[in-house]
Amino acid sequence: MKSKRHSQLLSSALLFCLLLSGCGQKQESAADTVPAPPATAQPSAPPVSTPPPKPQPTQSAKGTKTAIPASLRSIMQGVSMPEGASVTFDDLAYLTIPHYNYQGEVTQGHMVVDAALADEILEIFEKLFLLQFPIEQMEPIDYFVSYIDETFDNLDRASMGQNNTSSFYYRNVNGTNRISYHAYGRAIDINPRTNPYCIPSSGYVSPANAYAYADRSQDLPGMIHQGDPVYQIFIEYGWEWGGDWSDEKDYQHFQKP
Repeated sequence: MKSKRHSQLLSSALLFCLLLSGCGQKQESAADTVPAPPATAQPSAPPVSTPPPKPQPTQSAKGTKTAIPASLRSIMQGVSMPEGASVTFDDLAYLTIPHYNYQGEVTQGHMVVDAALADEILEIFEKLFLLQFPIEQMEPIDYFVSYIDETFDNLDRASMGQNNTSSFYYRNVNGTNRISYHAYGRAIDINPRTNPYCIPSSGYVSPANAYAYADRSQDLPGMIHQGDPVYQIFIEYGWEWGGDWSDEKDYQHFQKP
């Protein structure tokens, strides 16, 4: 009996110790758990800075050509196309040309030119458009009859006085008996008030409202200077510039021999 009781006491003591040992251990709770550090975010690559694409020739930058419309033929007859002209309407083309004006807006201009040069002229003015070179206005010279007066005493000067860019006008070179390149649609006057005709030896300037632009040391919108991008484009296509002449300077004038 004593041995059996002794065993029971030992078992109770062992159980008691085990209970005490369990109570002494710290139970880990969710609150005691150290959270794992968040995954380090990989830095994103910096945005690639790419330059804006250079403007490319598009249909909107390049003009179009057609035959001379019947409505325009009736306006030109007896004006830019006089009786007895050696050029016919079939020799010419009517161009619609997008360009920037002096306000920086894109607008549509129109020009009558030699049909054989039509595609080349469209290419040239497409390049001027991509340069954003400003042209104040561009319409057939026939629309400027109403501007003829004592100051602008012929159609050419009336158009020039309005700074109108134009090409075809069947006429002689002013003050001579020579047929002008304009008579064949193979010459273009660009911003003729901004780029006037000048005779440096006499101080003559035409049109009469262009004296402020005779000083070519200025670099104003719409001006053309020897060696500038507009000049280079025309020269690359084999055109001649009146600003290169010696005794007279026709800064507005390009012609294709």
